[in-house]
Amino acid sequence: MKTKIVISHFEGPRTAGYLSYNTLEMFYYGISLAFFKANEHYKNIEFIGNVDAWKLIEKLNLPWSKVHVLHPGIDYDETLLEHFWNYGKLVAMKIAEPPYIHIDTDVFLLKNCLPEFTDFLFQNPEHGVYQYDEVVDLVYNDTKFKSILPEYFYKNNNIENAYNCGVIGIGNKEVRDEWLDPLFVFLDKLKEVYVEHENIDYKAISWPIFIEQYSVYCYVKSSGVNVALLSNSMIDMYRAAEKLGYVHLLSNSKRLPRNEERIRARLLKEYPEQVKLISKL
Repeated sequence: MKTKIVISHFEGPRTAGYLSYNTLEMFYYGISLAFFKANEHYKNIEFIGNVDAWKLIEKLNLPWSKVHVLHPGIDYDETLLEHFWNYGKLVAMKIAEPPYIHIDTDVFLLKNCLPEFTDFLFQNPEHGVYQYDEVVDLVYNDTKFKSILPEYFYKNNNIENAYNCGVIGIGNKEVRDEWLDPLFVFLDKLKEVYVEHENIDYKAISWPIFIEQYSVYCYVKSSGVNVALLSNSMIDMYRAAEKLGYVHLLSNSKRLPRNEERIRARLLKEYPEQVKLISKL
C-alpha cells in the first residue's frame, strides 16, 4: 500500500505567531516546502484543517490527494483550539484513516525515507525535557487533575520520558482509538477544570507537549504496542535525520537566519513558481 502522508493545519489565535517563524512570508515558504517535498516523494497527501486553513492551502496552491475541511462546534472545539496549539493535530489524527504518517508543517521529506511499521512510528524518544516538569508535577499531585487523567497515565512509571511527534505514524484504528479517545475525554474535562480555576495558566507550552508527546508515551508503555523509531535517542536525532533524508526544524530554530535562508534557497531552486506566487500575496 502506498504510504499516506497526513498534514494538518488549523488557523486560529494560537497560530498568530506564524508557528514559530519570524514572518508570515517565511511561514508560507516553510509550509509550501513541506507540502511540495512530501508530495514529490509520496504522491498521497491528505490535508486536514479548518475552513481558514483550507483557504490558505488553496491560496498557496499546495498539492493534495484528499482534503477534510472541519468546522467549529461540529468537528472540533474552538476553546481547546484557542488554548492548545496542537489540539487540531490530535483532531486530524482521529479523523484520518490509518495507516498513515502525520508530519508537522516544519518537517521536510528530502527523500522517500519513512520506514514501514505496525502500530506506531515516532521521530525519536525524549528524556528529561524541562518543559514537562511543571505540568507533570501539577497533574500528578493536584487532585482535580488526577481525577480526570486517562488510566494509561498511571501505568507509566517514568514521568520524564516522551516521544517527539514531529513525525508520527499510526498503523491501525485500534491503537489510535485506545490512545486518543480517553485523551479527548480528558481534554473536555480539562476545559471544565480551567473554567473553574482561571488562575492556572493553560496557555503554557508545557500543556500542548504534555497532551501529545507525553500522553502517547504513557499509552505506549501501558499497552505494550509495537514502536518504530527514526532515531533511538535525542542525541542522535539530527544525525539520523540527515542519514535518512529529512529535516525537522524544531520550535524556534525556524527563526534562525541560516535556516530561513536554507528554506528560501531550496524553494527558489526547486519550486521557483511558488516563490513568485508567495511574492504576490
